[in-house]
Parts: sequence; structure tokens; C-alpha cells
Amino acid sequence: MNINKVILTALLSTIFSAILNSPVIANQVSNCTLISGSKSENYEKPISVNNQIELSFSKAYLSTEEERKMSCDLLSFNTDTWIGRIGIPDESKISVAQVSIYLDDEFQTTTTIFKGEIIELKVDLNKHKNITWQYQINVGEADYIYFLQWGFFALL
Repeated sequence: MNINKVILTALLSTIFSAILNSPVIANQVSNCTLISGSKSENYEKPISVNNQIELSFSKAYLSTEEERKMSCDLLSFNTDTWIGRIGIPDESKISVAQVSIYLDDEFQTTTTIFKGEIIELKVDLNKHKNITWQYQINVGEADYIYFLQWGFFALL
């Protein structure tokens, strides 16, 4: 990792901590496993969502034939919250996708994302040992979804 990325990561962590009034938890807070679907890949470029420019840091390919499912074991009980912002760009082949969240293998919620939309999710992780995200296309063809924010946080 080059020094610019290290500085940027530290700066973003500080900004998010100030915004949320809580510290960002280090990457060692979880042990994540991709259960099905494709791996996410770095994509630090702007995307157009609802005719506005948004900066993504990662993307994942969704297939019409297989859901994408990822699970993280929470190794630190100091983790209170997971926050994510996920978007489907204006030019995507995906018209409608769905994100389902499970805590300790128990269904919690499903949120629908439409092309040209960003969803913001906040999940309370108190007293939970595992979080799982399941993504699938409801309408459209295989394409990428984009991650604009993804992090585990703790309140002091």
C-alpha cells in the first residue's frame, strides 16, 4: 500500500469518526467470507447516480443466475454498528436489486435498490456475533453494484 493510500485512509477514518462522533474500528474487527457470487474489487472512481457524481471505493458483479452472499464473524464486541452506502449507477443493466441482511443467521431486513439510487443502511450489531449480506438482481441483467461506504463502528 503506498503512502498516499495510507494517508487517505487515516484521513477518511478521522472524518467518519468526527461525523459519527465515534471511532472507526480497525479491519481486524471482522473475519469475512464470500459464500457465493463474485469477489468485490477495488474501484476508486466516480460513478453517476441520479445524475450526481458519487465516489465509489469498490464494486461487485451481480449475476442473474446466482445471488452474492458474504458473511462476517464479528471478532470484537466493541463493534456497535455497521454502516453502508450502496448504489446502482444510472447506466447500469440492473434495474432493481435487493439486499437482505441477517444477524446470527436470523433474517433482519430486506431493502430494494433501483437503478440510479443509493441506499444507506445502518445495522445495530450489539450482542451479535455474525452479519451476512445477500444481494440479488430482481429486474435487469448482470452488472455491478457499487459500494460508497462500508464500515464497522463503535461508540465510546
